[in-house]
Amino acid sequence: MNIYLDTNVILDVVLIRHPFFSDAQKILEWCEEKCICGYTSVLSFSNIAYIQRSRTPPRDRIPKLIALRSIITPVDVTTDILDQALYSNFKDFKDAIQYFCARSCSADYLVTHNTEDFASAEMAVVTPEDFLSIYHSLQ
Repeated sequence: MNIYLDTNVILDVVLIRHPFFSDAQKILEWCEEKCICGYTSVLSFSNIAYIQRSRTPPRDRIPKLIALRSIITPVDVTTDILDQALYSNFKDFKDAIQYFCARSCSADYLVTHNTEDFASAEMAVVTPEDFLSIYHSLQ
């Protein structure tokens, strides 16, 4: 099963954001154990690095990104993805890029806290909590 993780879900783990941390951590554990294949945009890595600057000591920043890279497959933002996002009906351009990246890696689910931002999506968009329930029901 392929899942695409929106930046906000990964940040829950990187920044230990409660009450979301445990659900997001479980999903990343499943990615690490290869129970599911996790993807995110290369832009998410950049955004995570930028956001963690004010919250993470410099010596810990790159090792956290390396650890993340070892369990999550980055999706390149291609010209085609950029064009799809530019001409889409998404209200938020960043969400459009995330969505078309998710489609490009054939994700079964896009996992985000902001499901309402993906109302026009033609794929399953779920919260981390909902994804945990779905995954457990398939086992």
